[in-house]
Amino acid sequence: MQDQLIQYLTHLVQINSVNPDLSTAGQGERDIAEYIQGHFHLLDISSDIHTVIDDRCNTTAVLSGEDKDRILLLNGHIDTVGVEGMDDPFTLKKAGDRLYGRGTYDMLAGCAIQMGLAYYFSQHPCPITLVFTFVADEENLSIGMEHLVEHFIPALPVKPFLGIFLEPTEEHIGISHKGFAWFEIEIKG
Repeated sequence: MQDQLIQYLTHLVQINSVNPDLSTAGQGERDIAEYIQGHFHLLDISSDIHTVIDDRCNTTAVLSGEDKDRILLLNGHIDTVGVEGMDDPFTLKKAGDRLYGRGTYDMLAGCAIQMGLAYYFSQHPCPITLVFTFVADEENLSIGMEHLVEHFIPALPVKPFLGIFLEPTEEHIGISHKGFAWFEIEIKG
Protein backbone atom coordinates (compact mmCIF):
# COMPACT_ATOMS: atom_id res chain seq x y z
CA MET A 1 0.00 0.00 0.00
CA GLN A 2 2.90 2.39 0.71
CA ASP A 3 4.05 2.26 -2.93
CA GLN A 4 0.52 2.97 -4.09
CA LEU A 5 0.22 5.97 -1.76
CA ILE A 6 3.52 7.33 -3.08
CA GLN A 7 2.23 6.88 -6.62
CA TYR A 8 -0.94 8.85 -5.80
CA LEU A 9 1.14 11.56 -4.13
CA THR A 10 3.51 11.72 -7.11
CA HIS A 11 0.58 12.43 -9.44
CA LEU A 12 -1.00 14.96 -7.08
CA VAL A 13 2.26 16.91 -6.72
CA GLN A 14 2.71 16.98 -10.52
CA ILE A 15 -0.51 18.97 -10.92
CA ASN A 16 -0.26 22.73 -10.45
CA SER A 17 -2.87 23.46 -7.79
CA VAL A 18 -1.25 26.66 -6.51
CA ASN A 19 -3.92 28.96 -5.10
CA PRO A 20 -4.38 31.73 -7.71
CA ASP A 21 -5.30 34.21 -4.98
CA LEU A 22 -1.80 33.78 -3.52
CA SER A 23 0.36 33.57 -6.64
CA THR A 24 0.16 34.47 -10.31
CA ALA A 25 1.53 30.96 -10.98
CA GLY A 26 -1.71 29.52 -9.60
CA GLN A 27 -4.19 27.87 -11.94
CA GLY A 28 -6.92 26.91 -9.49
CA GLU A 29 -7.96 23.45 -8.45
CA ARG A 30 -9.92 22.18 -11.48
CA ASP A 31 -7.11 19.96 -12.86
CA ILE A 32 -6.40 18.27 -9.54
CA ALA A 33 -10.14 17.94 -8.81
CA GLU A 34 -10.60 16.18 -12.16
CA TYR A 35 -7.63 13.88 -11.51
CA ILE A 36 -9.10 12.88 -8.14
CA GLN A 37 -12.53 12.32 -9.66
CA GLY A 38 -10.90 10.10 -12.30
CA HIS A 39 -9.45 7.95 -9.52
CA PHE A 40 -12.90 7.43 -8.01
CA HIS A 41 -14.36 6.73 -11.45
CA LEU A 42 -11.79 3.94 -12.00
CA LEU A 43 -12.86 2.46 -8.66
CA ASP A 44 -16.55 2.70 -9.66
CA ILE A 45 -17.23 5.00 -6.71
CA SER A 46 -19.78 7.77 -7.17
CA SER A 47 -18.06 11.18 -7.29
CA ASP A 48 -18.75 14.76 -8.31
CA ILE A 49 -16.90 17.96 -9.05
CA HIS A 50 -18.46 21.06 -7.53
CA THR A 51 -17.44 24.33 -9.14
CA VAL A 52 -17.22 26.92 -6.40
CA ILE A 53 -16.21 29.77 -8.72
CA ASP A 54 -14.35 29.73 -12.07
CA ASP A 55 -11.64 27.03 -11.86
CA ARG A 56 -11.93 26.71 -8.07
CA CYS A 57 -13.41 23.25 -7.54
CA ASN A 58 -14.16 20.69 -4.86
CA THR A 59 -14.35 16.94 -5.44
CA THR A 60 -16.60 14.68 -3.38
CA ALA A 61 -17.13 10.93 -3.43
CA VAL A 62 -19.37 8.58 -1.49
CA LEU A 63 -18.57 4.93 -0.84
CA SER A 64 -21.65 3.25 0.61
CA GLY A 65 -20.82 0.84 3.39
CA GLU A 66 -22.77 -1.87 5.14
CA ASP A 67 -24.33 0.70 7.50
CA LYS A 68 -25.61 3.51 5.32
CA ASP A 69 -26.79 5.47 8.36
CA ARG A 70 -23.26 5.85 9.78
CA ILE A 71 -21.29 8.33 7.72
CA LEU A 72 -17.64 9.16 8.31
CA LEU A 73 -16.57 12.30 6.46
CA LEU A 74 -12.92 12.65 5.45
CA ASN A 75 -11.55 16.00 4.32
CA GLY A 76 -8.46 17.51 2.77
CA HIS A 77 -7.65 20.62 0.78
CA ILE A 78 -6.23 20.48 -2.73
CA ASP A 79 -4.78 23.97 -3.11
CA THR A 80 -1.17 24.76 -2.30
CA VAL A 81 0.85 27.87 -1.65
CA GLY A 82 3.20 29.32 -4.29
CA VAL A 83 6.32 27.80 -5.80
CA GLU A 84 8.57 30.86 -5.79
CA GLY A 85 12.15 29.93 -4.89
CA MET A 86 11.59 26.18 -5.33
CA ASP A 87 13.58 24.03 -7.74
CA ASP A 88 11.31 21.67 -9.69
CA PRO A 89 8.36 22.02 -7.28
CA PHE A 90 6.03 19.70 -9.21
CA THR A 91 8.31 16.66 -8.93
CA LEU A 92 8.14 14.43 -5.87
CA LYS A 93 11.62 13.79 -4.50
CA LYS A 94 12.79 11.42 -1.78
CA ALA A 95 15.59 12.30 0.65
CA GLY A 96 16.11 9.71 3.35
CA ASP A 97 12.71 8.84 4.76
CA ARG A 98 11.11 12.12 3.65
CA LEU A 99 9.25 13.12 0.49
CA TYR A 100 9.45 16.62 -0.95
CA GLY A 101 7.42 18.54 -3.53
CA ARG A 102 4.98 21.46 -3.52
CA GLY A 103 2.09 20.60 -1.23
CA THR A 104 3.43 17.22 -0.14
CA TYR A 105 3.10 17.92 3.57
CA ASP A 106 0.30 20.50 3.47
CA MET A 107 -1.66 18.60 2.42
CA LEU A 108 -1.54 16.45 -0.65
CA ALA A 109 -0.29 13.47 1.38
CA GLY A 110 -3.59 13.58 3.28
CA CYS A 111 -5.44 13.58 -0.05
CA ALA A 112 -3.37 10.58 -1.21
CA ILE A 113 -4.38 8.79 1.99
CA GLN A 114 -8.05 9.38 1.16
CA MET A 115 -7.43 7.94 -2.31
CA GLY A 116 -5.72 4.91 -0.76
CA LEU A 117 -8.61 4.35 1.64
CA ALA A 118 -11.02 4.53 -1.29
CA TYR A 119 -8.99 1.93 -3.16
CA TYR A 120 -8.82 -0.39 -0.14
CA PHE A 121 -12.52 -0.17 0.65
CA SER A 122 -13.49 -0.58 -2.99
CA GLN A 123 -11.91 -4.07 -2.66
CA HIS A 124 -13.00 -4.92 0.91
CA PRO A 125 -16.30 -4.55 2.80
CA CYS A 126 -16.61 -1.26 4.64
CA PRO A 127 -18.75 -1.32 7.81
CA ILE A 128 -19.77 2.35 7.45
CA THR A 129 -20.32 4.83 4.64
CA LEU A 130 -17.28 6.91 3.75
CA VAL A 131 -17.61 10.41 2.33
CA PHE A 132 -14.40 11.72 0.76
CA THR A 133 -14.12 15.49 0.36
CA PHE A 134 -11.37 17.51 -1.29
CA VAL A 135 -11.80 21.28 -1.05
CA ALA A 136 -10.41 24.33 -2.80
CA ASP A 137 -8.92 27.48 -1.31
CA GLU A 138 -7.96 26.43 2.23
CA GLU A 139 -4.80 28.50 1.92
CA ASN A 140 -6.75 31.77 1.57
CA LEU A 141 -10.47 32.31 2.21
CA SER A 142 -11.70 28.69 2.47
CA ILE A 143 -14.38 29.17 -0.18
CA GLY A 144 -14.26 25.43 -0.91
CA MET A 145 -15.01 24.46 2.68
CA GLU A 146 -17.72 27.11 2.89
CA HIS A 147 -19.34 25.65 -0.23
CA LEU A 148 -19.03 22.12 1.18
CA VAL A 149 -20.68 23.10 4.48
CA GLU A 150 -23.45 25.13 2.87
CA HIS A 151 -24.33 22.89 -0.08
CA PHE A 152 -22.87 19.37 0.05
CA ILE A 153 -23.09 18.27 3.68
CA PRO A 154 -26.75 19.35 4.16
CA ALA A 155 -27.65 17.25 1.09
CA LEU A 156 -26.28 14.04 2.63
CA PRO A 157 -29.02 11.58 3.65
CA VAL A 158 -27.66 11.40 7.21
CA LYS A 159 -25.50 13.80 9.17
CA PRO A 160 -21.93 12.42 9.53
CA PHE A 161 -21.20 11.06 13.00
CA LEU A 162 -17.56 12.10 12.66
CA GLY A 163 -15.33 14.17 10.42
CA ILE A 164 -11.61 13.60 10.08
CA PHE A 165 -9.52 16.35 8.55
CA LEU A 166 -6.24 14.95 7.31
CA GLU A 167 -4.33 18.20 7.88
CA PRO A 168 -0.82 17.49 9.20
CA THR A 169 -0.55 17.85 12.97
CA GLU A 170 2.94 16.46 13.70
CA GLU A 171 1.25 13.13 14.55
CA HIS A 172 -0.83 14.65 17.36
CA ILE A 173 -4.56 14.05 17.15
CA GLY A 174 -6.51 17.28 17.40
CA ILE A 175 -10.07 17.19 18.66
CA SER A 176 -11.01 20.68 17.57
CA HIS A 177 -9.89 23.48 15.31
CA LYS A 178 -9.55 27.12 16.14
CA GLY A 179 -10.96 28.17 12.76
CA PHE A 180 -11.46 31.78 11.86
CA ALA A 181 -14.28 34.24 11.33
CA TRP A 182 -14.91 37.47 9.49
CA PHE A 183 -16.71 40.38 11.05
CA GLU A 184 -18.02 43.48 9.39
CA ILE A 185 -18.41 46.40 11.76
CA GLU A 186 -20.07 49.62 10.76
CA ILE A 187 -19.55 52.63 12.99
CA LYS A 188 -21.70 55.69 12.50
CA GLY A 189 -20.78 59.07 13.74
